[in-house]
Amino acid sequence: MTQLSPPDREDIQGILLSGFGHLYYTYYLLLTVTDAVAAKNWLKRTLPTITTAGRWPQDANGKTIKPDLTLNLALTHDGLRTLWLVEKALNTFPREFIEGMAEPKRAEILGDTGTSAPSQWDFGGDNGAPLHLMVLLHGQSLEQLRTYGQTLLADNSGLEVVAIEEGFRLPSKKEHFGFNDSVSQPEIKDLETPGHDPAQVVATGEFLLGYPDGYGIFALTPVVPNSDDPDDLLPSFPGRELPGYKNFGHNGSFMVYRKLSQDVAGFWQYIDRQTRDGSGQPDPQAMNLIASKFVGRWPSGAPLTLSPDRDRPELADQNEFLFMPTDAKGFGCPMGAHIRRTNPRDSLLDAPGQGSLMTSSRHRILR
Repeated sequence: MTQLSPPDREDIQGILLSGFGHLYYTYYLLLTVTDAVAAKNWLKRTLPTITTAGRWPQDANGKTIKPDLTLNLALTHDGLRTLWLVEKALNTFPREFIEGMAEPKRAEILGDTGTSAPSQWDFGGDNGAPLHLMVLLHGQSLEQLRTYGQTLLADNSGLEVVAIEEGFRLPSKKEHFGFNDSVSQPEIKDLETPGHDPAQVVATGEFLLGYPDGYGIFALTPVVPNSDDPDDLLPSFPGRELPGYKNFGHNGSFMVYRKLSQDVAGFWQYIDRQTRDGSGQPDPQAMNLIASKFVGRWPSGAPLTLSPDRDRPELADQNEFLFMPTDAKGFGCPMGAHIRRTNPRDSLLDAPGQGSLMTSSRHRILR
């Protein structure tokens, strides 16, 4: 595989490699294009301010200088069409990206029915303006981000705000249900962080277009005719298998943005009802155990596979484990637990062992 060099990192959006954990606030602008010419000029002006995956500089004492604000961009298929990407190129994107998750059959597959149907969404569904572009800002305060967001769109952007989503990171590492979060995160080959877990490394092409994936082949990537790249900015198609076309997706990736409503109180009320003792009294220990069975980890983050009977905070960040040697039947960590469904590791029955690890590594997500 070609080793990624620093110039390549500068061509990759920073959000692909970092959640910007030092920045506690987020401000997402969901936009529609109202004037394609103005929007294209706005993009040209904004591109130099995008936060890349380039390494952060250091001061005279060798301390890393982290950004106090980051900016990343994402475009929808409709957005690319509205900005005049040629039809030949638009048709080379994956079907999922072309259709979008609000497409009726796709929504049904995803379970977006009833009160979760696209017609009920706050944005991006059956009603309202189409979503063309998303600006993702991370910063030190909401005031900082609001001011920056207003300034960003103030100068004839050709864009109109459909929705603004403000957010903040919880002060602890725990998510809203009370469990330690982001323990298991894949690493991209050739872009690993220092001290990474080798078992979490996946092929570059699993996340980055233009590189071999876990099978050693190039994943489908959008292309454009050479004639639509007059300044020769884009590389040739991987392996030069498509003469006459350029790799439009090179160093890019696909992002999913879904707004979910989590019923935290409802979850714990359900757990309480299911775990009351014979006299109808609450059983906090049983509640903790059953809730952890849903997740596959204790609230501290300790895996049930390694500690099935009690929480062990010293294992909070432990991610180097397999299921089959000690928990093949799922008595510790149930088969339907969150961590076992999202990363089955070595426990896929049709490809046990190393084959299962390879298959699992090809279905990871960055979050």
